[in-house]
Amino acid sequence: GLIDKNVIGYRTSRFLADRVDTVAKELDEIEQKAEAFKRANKITDITAASGDYLTRATEYDKMEVIQVGQIRLLRSLEESIRNSKSFTDIIPAASGIDEPTLMSLIQQYNQTVLDYQAQSKISTEKDPTIGRIKDELTNIKGNILKNIKSIESSYETNLKQIDDKYNNFEGLIAGIPEKEREFVKLKRQIGVKEQLYLYLLQKKEENELSLVSNINNTRVVDPAFDQGVVLPKSTQIKTFSIILGIIIPIAIMLLLDFFNNKILDRKEIEEGTKVPLIGEISYNKKQQNLVLNSKSRSALAEQFRLIRTNLQYIINEDHAKTIMVTSFMSGEGKSFISLNLASSLAVGGFKVLLIELDLRKPKFVKYLDVKPEFGLTDTIVKNMDFDKIIYRLNKLDNVDIITSGPVPPNPTELIMNERVNELFCFAKQHYDYIVVDTSPVGLVADAFLLNKYADVSLFILRHKYSLKTTIKYVERLHSENKFNRLSIVVNGIIESPGYGYGYNYGYGYGYGYGYGYGYHNGGGYYQEDTEPGTVQKWLTGKRKR
Repeated sequence: GLIDKNVIGYRTSRFLADRVDTVAKELDEIEQKAEAFKRANKITDITAASGDYLTRATEYDKMEVIQVGQIRLLRSLEESIRNSKSFTDIIPAASGIDEPTLMSLIQQYNQTVLDYQAQSKISTEKDPTIGRIKDELTNIKGNILKNIKSIESSYETNLKQIDDKYNNFEGLIAGIPEKEREFVKLKRQIGVKEQLYLYLLQKKEENELSLVSNINNTRVVDPAFDQGVVLPKSTQIKTFSIILGIIIPIAIMLLLDFFNNKILDRKEIEEGTKVPLIGEISYNKKQQNLVLNSKSRSALAEQFRLIRTNLQYIINEDHAKTIMVTSFMSGEGKSFISLNLASSLAVGGFKVLLIELDLRKPKFVKYLDVKPEFGLTDTIVKNMDFDKIIYRLNKLDNVDIITSGPVPPNPTELIMNERVNELFCFAKQHYDYIVVDTSPVGLVADAFLLNKYADVSLFILRHKYSLKTTIKYVERLHSENKFNRLSIVVNGIIESPGYGYGYNYGYGYGYGYGYGYGYHNGGGYYQEDTEPGTVQKWLTGKRKR
């Protein structure tokens, strides 16, 4: 309440302070001009006529100053009112204007603003009371502006009459010497500014006194006292927070696991199928298509060497040569695994042929940045010699490649062609190993047609990409014996400590080999110790430390 009372006084105080500073600067400038004028013209005495002129002129100037001051106050007040766009702005008090009607309107407007501020705290803008107060404020403001215009017009009329009388008096004193007349004008301006300055200082002090004299209308009857906390009870809040802190994360984890349909953990694969898992490939952060050569010592290179070693346990007994690589859908890394597996076998000293039998979406040309003249479809359609479609890779020793060639309109019929059988017979006579990259079995039947040529089949699953239902599909392929010696390779393992694939595997790679690698083979484990050539078979499925 006290602040509301003092709002008008504070605004008036700021307005008067600005005016006092402005008039003080103007007074200093005129006094400096008078001092310079006296020094330049050596004026030391003012004649009696000049004194009489000064006296009479000062009287007129006082009258003019009062009129000008009142007009400026009115214009400043009018500008302040017009610039006010909010219904919460208070109109400053018009000190020095003795117009009862105007002061009454300003007081009525400010009281209505205080009513609006109080009402807005308990009502919304759609309240009819708020709308009525706004309309009342708009009407009062319009009446104030009209009253100001009327008073300003009256003051300007009085000022014009004073100027006319002053002009007549100027003609009477035309005989005063020019220099003395200029000096008298300067003194007159000094007197005018002094009067205005003193007037403003007086009004400023009066306003400060009125601010100090304002008192509050409220009194403390009974002081407040503390009975302690009644509600809320801190123990209940803490208990509820602890329960929520436990339930919400568990619920989120369960929901994420329930709605997630991607393979996250090796345990899901081992529990969902009896197909042996012979290797895992980490996520290729550098996005390289070829990660293995004779000098590679990276973790990815060692993982492919592990797959090569595990394959030898499966295929060396029967001198099997052909390895078919497939997956359920595109994007799981068949071509990447095929290319690097062929490179791993070639590094081991074997002569390898890499055949691209994914005739629908070939990738080797892009991966290896090669441009062979002919491909597999050319030898089938045009009955070309096999030597013409084999491309020697400069990047990899001991690895030859047969690309798919132009994409045919009937890939399935081409795979059933007798030339494909002749190609595999030719490859088995001239190469130690044949790696075949095929189309996804979940989309087309190409891989099933090629199974008769394969000695070993590798099914690629991709971590956090392949669907969990794919595991059941692989188990069905295994139980129905649709692929020869089916094994699983997990590609793109993204490390995530404490959950899913990641640090719980315990595999490490480096330049020192102080432990062995192993792979799961249904009912038992194969483990290769640090001494070369030592193999232990654990049919009981127990873990070997």
